[in-house]
Amino acid sequence: MSNRKILNEQIVKTRGKHVCHGCGRKFSKNSIMNSAACKFNNNLVVRKYFCESCHHTMVTKNITIDMFWYGDLLMEALSYEKRKIN
Repeated sequence: MSNRKILNEQIVKTRGKHVCHGCGRKFSKNSIMNSAACKFNNNLVVRKYFCESCHHTMVTKNITIDMFWYGDLLMEALSYEKRKIN
């Protein structure tokens, strides 16, 4: 069992460049992202950012941070974006 979980999160307009933890893509300053304080191995707290597509995937498919690793949501995010355009 993994020791990773989100402690709190909020939707923010970024003040700098960030990489989405879900898909691994880079996002520029002023992007709208989900900012999450995450606890790893029961003691290390770090902030991770998730793009709108990865956040949507996590919410609609009930995927928690302990269910994937960095970049694993790329295909789901791209699929969501493709459906959104059509």
